[in-house]
Amino acid sequence: RPMLMLTARDLLKDRLEGLDSGAYDYLIKPFDPEELVARLHAVRRRRVGAPTGVLHLGDVDIDLAACAAWRHQGEGRQRVDLTAREWAVLEALAARSGRLVSKSDLEALILGAEHDVQSNVLEVYIGNLRRKLEEDDAARLIHTVRGVGYVLRDS
Repeated sequence: RPMLMLTARDLLKDRLEGLDSGAYDYLIKPFDPEELVARLHAVRRRRVGAPTGVLHLGDVDIDLAACAAWRHQGEGRQRVDLTAREWAVLEALAARSGRLVSKSDLEALILGAEHDVQSNVLEVYIGNLRRKLEEDDAARLIHTVRGVGYVLRDS
């Protein structure tokens, strides 16, 4: 997974160690939020084998390269407003569209070191995504494989 190191350690040896340990980029605090966003976009563009293109599922378009999702409504489409963690979950599911993504992989992605086995945070994000992406009468896009994980696909 791509990683950008965000740290107060500003010595050359620290930057070299961070990059040599696998970081795609290294940003020293304090930083400008616009620079952080630009660097994150650059990391995404540099990813070798990163999924690109638009995934069409039902009335939803997911553009992995642009980090955006849209819902078709009538003759137009409307961008779906997602939080960073909601997007991370959707991106992980979309990158493996049609295939099972384990609950533990998704929890590690959104919770990292904060991971608590008893937490229902992932289920909350899945519920939010379902509300934002799936209309009441529309077919479900995010399917639960009970006790294992989730699959993103058309019904």
